[in-house]
Amino acid sequence: MKNLILTADLFRIHNQKVMDTGKFSSLDEKLRDIEIQYKSVFDETDPDMYWDFYGDEELKYINPVQLEWFKIRQVITDYNHIGVLVPPEIQIQDKNDVITGILENYSIPYEYNEAEQVFVIYGYK
Repeated sequence: MKNLILTADLFRIHNQKVMDTGKFSSLDEKLRDIEIQYKSVFDETDPDMYWDFYGDEELKYINPVQLEWFKIRQVITDYNHIGVLVPPEIQIQDKNDVITGILENYSIPYEYNEAEQVFVIYGYK
């Protein structure tokens, strides 16, 4: 039992460097209209879609130490549905500068995946 507690404490100390709770909560204020995806260490499969950062109900209560990775989508596509017979108006926003600025401002280490056009923050690297 003592070894289990020591291991948990080491994980907590190591991961505070990468996914610090203060830095993580500051993202909440800046990334409200950004699309995200994340996987916790308890999830068996990767999520198959992105969702709105502001609309995520679980992320506010999840312990950042439990995140395996966190993806932030660079390109946001907004669809304005006009009607059934009229195609939707599509607005594409590139948030590369905003996201890069936030990640560098808070010294959050990240990798950029060009194939998916996402910023990836790993909890255990």
